[in-house]
Amino acid sequence: MKKPGCIALFALFAAGFAPAATGTDPVRIRQALADSAAAALASAPNPVPAGELGAWDDTLKSALFLLFRKTELYRGALALRVVDSPDAGAELFAGGEIVVTSGLLDLVDGEVFERASRSSGRARDFTDLRERYVVPYLAFEAARFALDQPYLAATERFRENPGAALTLSWAALTAVSDEQAFLADRMAEVLLASAGYDANLYPEWLSSLDSHYRAKDSEPLARYLSAYPSPARRIESLAARAGETADDIAAARAALRDLRTGIGTDEMRDSLGVLASRYPTSTWVVRLRAFGEHLAWLESVKPEALAMATVMPFAREGAAEFERLAPLLEATANPSGQGEIKTAGNAAWTAATVDYKALRGAYGDPSTDSALATLLAYSGNGDDLALANRLSASAAAAEGGGPSFVARANRALVVL
Repeated sequence: MKKPGCIALFALFAAGFAPAATGTDPVRIRQALADSAAAALASAPNPVPAGELGAWDDTLKSALFLLFRKTELYRGALALRVVDSPDAGAELFAGGEIVVTSGLLDLVDGEVFERASRSSGRARDFTDLRERYVVPYLAFEAARFALDQPYLAATERFRENPGAALTLSWAALTAVSDEQAFLADRMAEVLLASAGYDANLYPEWLSSLDSHYRAKDSEPLARYLSAYPSPARRIESLAARAGETADDIAAARAALRDLRTGIGTDEMRDSLGVLASRYPTSTWVVRLRAFGEHLAWLESVKPEALAMATVMPFAREGAAEFERLAPLLEATANPSGQGEIKTAGNAAWTAATVDYKALRGAYGDPSTDSALATLLAYSGNGDDLALANRLSASAAAAEGGGPSFVARANRALVVL
């Protein structure tokens, strides 16, 4: 996959941008991030055609599915782009495009071949090793997304000097502080464990980075390593909070289990309370909490009072699960029941609505937009009903003809 004359990936970050944003207004800063990402991506090295990636295409997509879908981190648009660059790196940009360099894939293949040469493994083992070695890079990016760190970093840049912030590249605008990197490391461990990966995977990866860092023998990793605290400091930080991180992993797994089974609302609130105290800026925690409060509200409503069953956008594996949900699309309408539902003063309904709206300010996701619409549809408020109609229609359109039917099913509920 190595090709001469490749433009270094991180050279694309040299391109400045000129978003129309001043001060620390959240909407304008989000727009600044979107404009900055677009400028960086426009200057990116040429993409590697999918046909030239071989098994790597499936490996990367599998890892991204587990990190973002199985953990219920995000169900909006997520695009993978592998670019020609000798530098090893991965970066998730505003808008949901993740860029992986050919240099990173080459580096991983070299490490896998070295390990494979010392053992008699099968082809399947080779594929598994590839995913094991590359997924920590993706997990760190997923963790930054889960913590909303690009937005927090950009906000700090604009707070310091709005004028100067307008001239910054994506890398400079979203650069992490040491403390943010340490927190992202902990979140990455939580996400990896929640996605079903080995708990030792992330510390092993940092140890590998530390070996390269100390030996100074990996030119492809030089730019990547220079962007963060030394691997040794990151290892030390993780070790110092290992007990807390173990508790966070247990809390995340319990919350996801309770969401998927639809039981244990109080226990789920306790689990999410632990995560919220550790990661107060996390949109992932807000998302899970919104789903939990939504379920709590549904539990308080008599099923016969609902116009149609709500389809919740939780990660489920296997066709059997979707077959079980499919009859909900054909549920009998009960429009007269809408008048029996009281949302005013219902703490769970209010909490879920507030959290869903907060997520809308952070990113676009048809699944959460449609879930919010199903709540607003029962409020009885004219403005809420109008918003429910708009949200459910746009979410269903964005979902299109893909395999998920969550937004389209909930659009039917809103119309009924």
